[in-house]
Amino acid sequence: MDVNIGSCQALAHLICLNTIPNLVCHAIGKFNTVSNVGESYAIDTQTWECLAQQLTAATSTIPAAFGRQFRNLSTKMGLLVTEDWLNFLLYAARPIFATVYTTPETQPCLLLWDLLAETVEDCLLFSMCQTNVDAIACRFIQFVQGYEA
Repeated sequence: MDVNIGSCQALAHLICLNTIPNLVCHAIGKFNTVSNVGESYAIDTQTWECLAQQLTAATSTIPAAFGRQFRNLSTKMGLLVTEDWLNFLLYAARPIFATVYTTPETQPCLLLWDLLAETVEDCLLFSMCQTNVDAIACRFIQFVQGYEA
């Protein structure tokens, strides 16, 4: 039995519009209310700026028919829309965070980004059954519990 997948797609939209930018801001120390000083997931500003520039340059020659070019995530973060954050999560987050989360201490951070990307990607399935929806809910709970740990 198929379920109404509109709610899953809306959830993916909200995650990309709100959660992903906040997670990135938290990782790079620009989240206003919670400091990341001394945390294993913290990414210093210079490293983030370098990675953001590399991502922008790497996608600068992609034809428009294949999707949007990545904007610079260090200087134009406020201009990104849901589609930008979705593309970042699904296509760029893993390689970017894999370059900074390289130690055993930071490996759980990378695994959480993987879990979030896989879960959001499943929210975008064209058709799904109740089992898929239940699995998505469980993985979001797992992500939140892992992030808060």
